[in-house]
Amino acid sequence: AATSLASMVGSLLPISWAHAQGAQPAAAEGQLEEVVVTAEHRTADVQNTASSITVVSGADLKAQGKYSLQEILEDVPGLDPFTPEPGVQSGSDQGGNNITIRGILSNAGSHAGNPSTAAAAAVYVDGVFEGVGGGYDIDRVEVLRGPQGTLYGRSATAGLVAIHTADPSLDKLEGNAGVEYGTYALVHYNGAVSVPLVDDKLAVRVSGNRYQRDGYDTKVGDGSGSSTDGRVKVLFKPTQDFSLLVGAALENNVTNEGGTTPFLSAPNQYKFNPTPVGHGDNDLRQYWAELNWNLGFGTLFWQPAVRDYSTQSTAFIRSALNGDQYLSFPRDHFHTEELRLASNPGSKLTWQVGGFYYNNGLASSNILDLVTPQNTLVSLFTDSQIKDKSTTAASVFGEATYPIAEGWRITGGVRYDDTKVAVIQDYTTATLVTGHLFGDAGKREFKTTPFRARAEYDLTDRN
Repeated sequence: AATSLASMVGSLLPISWAHAQGAQPAAAEGQLEEVVVTAEHRTADVQNTASSITVVSGADLKAQGKYSLQEILEDVPGLDPFTPEPGVQSGSDQGGNNITIRGILSNAGSHAGNPSTAAAAAVYVDGVFEGVGGGYDIDRVEVLRGPQGTLYGRSATAGLVAIHTADPSLDKLEGNAGVEYGTYALVHYNGAVSVPLVDDKLAVRVSGNRYQRDGYDTKVGDGSGSSTDGRVKVLFKPTQDFSLLVGAALENNVTNEGGTTPFLSAPNQYKFNPTPVGHGDNDLRQYWAELNWNLGFGTLFWQPAVRDYSTQSTAFIRSALNGDQYLSFPRDHFHTEELRLASNPGSKLTWQVGGFYYNNGLASSNILDLVTPQNTLVSLFTDSQIKDKSTTAASVFGEATYPIAEGWRITGGVRYDDTKVAVIQDYTTATLVTGHLFGDAGKREFKTTPFRARAEYDLTDRN
């Protein structure tokens, strides 16, 4: 892991000076520092959590200059970010579709013809399923390998990636900023500032990220792109038993791809055809809230969230078969609600019960037109038009852990999930025959009941 200059200097200071300044003493030699995780919906030390977990701190990511999801996850054991199903585009309205954990791919790629499908790996940002803004001002990233369906449903068959961004600070003014320059006119700015508005009761945190880079072929602009991100969080905590966080996030992405297309023109011979540069815009908006209320016998958690995703892009293909592809997501709206009631820290019986609601409304089109060698449009080749796709899921779940003897615990959990999908779609094939999907033929229902049964034993106080 990278070491910051500040920590290097601090390690060289005399111990007596550090203690005189009121600093906390370092962990004893050979003893691991406590790492707190919340991916199982409870606060716990990672050393005492019976799951295969990797935790990456936001400070380490910043020191290493990592901000994209692919960079954040590239060093996590057993995980391969952005490995789409063979023959499937990697672009998706759900990032989990392109993450492989322990070799488990998603059941179906999430390209234009089949978007908003259930992934095998679940991605959460600040508790929001497939949330926006997980690449900057990060507090920590938790990766859980193996099935997590009891707490997270059928989108966590392979595992879970939980990204936690920094929350507002109620008692101090703080902030950070970063500037990066690189080859191909790379310019990258990011920063955050947290301001307490009412001491210990109300605070706001504003953070942003801007990334821009020219393409590898600056003459035609191939590979150039930019990303503009912003987030606002407001935290209200009038008492120790109640807190309300409200947030908004946006993300605008621009990509330009093209220039040349290689294809096999003869055995052991490739040909490179000039290709126009295609342009793509991808915009996301999200609004959410998080309520925590200690009721005495337990803590109530509620999190509503809405997210909108839109894409407009053009891709040009110049190979043995030339075509112009137009992709559009004019409507892709997500709404989620999660409600949980959990035992308070220190309870002998650790328990939680809850419910989750998910709704997605989608309209999309994926058109591929043939062109002649003279780049003249000749006819419609394929046309996939999803007029309307609605996905609604409702689930209830519960889990409990109880100590049965010194160092021994047993855990049991179960979840019931009912997902309904209804699609109205027109699809024109290469033969120019159009098929229609509607009514009962376009409806599917999935019912799943994942469960968990586990016995744990503490080898030592720390393991």
